[in-house]
Amino acid sequence: MEYFAKRYDTGQPVRITVRGTKVQSVTPIPSGEDLPTAAPGLFDIQINGGLGYDFSSETITVDQAAEVFRQVIGCGVFRFCPTFITNSAEAYRHGVLTLMELVETYPEFRPVMAGIHLEGPFIANETGPRGSHPPKYCVPYNAELIEELQRISCGQIRIVTLSPTYDGAAEFIGRLNALGILVATGHTNASPNQISEAAAAGARLATHLGNATHHLIPKWGDYFFSQLTDDRLTASMIADGFHLSPMMMRTIIRTKGLDRLVLISDQADVAGLPPGKYKSGPCALEVLESGKIALAADTHLLAGASYPLTRGLCNVMAVAGLSLAEAYPLATTHPAALLGEPAFSNGDDADFLAVGKPADFIVFRHEPSRLGPMGISDSENLTVGRFHFEAIVRRGAEEKIF
Repeated sequence: MEYFAKRYDTGQPVRITVRGTKVQSVTPIPSGEDLPTAAPGLFDIQINGGLGYDFSSETITVDQAAEVFRQVIGCGVFRFCPTFITNSAEAYRHGVLTLMELVETYPEFRPVMAGIHLEGPFIANETGPRGSHPPKYCVPYNAELIEELQRISCGQIRIVTLSPTYDGAAEFIGRLNALGILVATGHTNASPNQISEAAAAGARLATHLGNATHHLIPKWGDYFFSQLTDDRLTASMIADGFHLSPMMMRTIIRTKGLDRLVLISDQADVAGLPPGKYKSGPCALEVLESGKIALAADTHLLAGASYPLTRGLCNVMAVAGLSLAEAYPLATTHPAALLGEPAFSNGDDADFLAVGKPADFIVFRHEPSRLGPMGISDSENLTVGRFHFEAIVRRGAEEKIF
């Protein structure tokens, strides 16, 4: 197979030759004005499910999880963290065992699963910071549960999002770090001191910064600015156009800087379903015509996202004036570095098209997002861009495009 495209990082037009599962050659070619772009597959550390299937459900099956994996790959994401929202210990055990059976049954998904992200259950049990998570399962820290899940997952618990407000936060964070788990602050009503103490204890990430908050926060002593301004915390950001305004996105980007920023989709279990109302665990959700996902009882309260990571990339490029080469690491090499994984899904740290490595890349044309007539302050008229895929090549084979 041969592919003709411009590299996302240098703009160099190349001919990519794939033989079997590997890249055989990458040859520069004369400039072509109408070539698509070739880039590495994306890395998303927060995907809750899709197509009606929730990874943290007590009833999800191996084949249902496989459908979600295929859908995610078909959106150009080659590595991701299946994410469990707050639920019962029984649901967590079932979800972990299902994913372990998945990668045994479908070994092609083993390199796709970059580890499991537990977004809870150790989060604030308070309206606002709790977000759409069910309050009855928001509980204080339980090291025994995490150790059990880490054991039955063979070390696949990679991220835990928690609120550093319960007794023993520093000690618990230290125990998670010792298990090889990245600790994130999120869904929290913590004081600035508690955020700082969590970072000192080893927390390194702030989960979907700017979301899961009170509608109004004080200008003194609040958890948003303490996470935003703490240089020890990388921030993950949902840039789908609903979770954060363009002004807030630009604020986070400029304050954190690109080196301390990771894009996530926060894809919900109902992503990929047509507009309508759906039952999701203990909640009733609604997918609106716009693509926004919210609680059916209160459509102002978001409940995950429907757009894939590519939409967030388009948005941050428009909002922050970034090139594709500048924005792309936020959804590839930055999450990889955060989890200590190879920079690219082909296993290479230097080149996503390294000769002799697995042929893992996507080929697309970029439709940019557009700000409204009033620019960055015009949240209502942000037109979300997208990638138009021409090929999704993983391990040398072309995948179905969703």
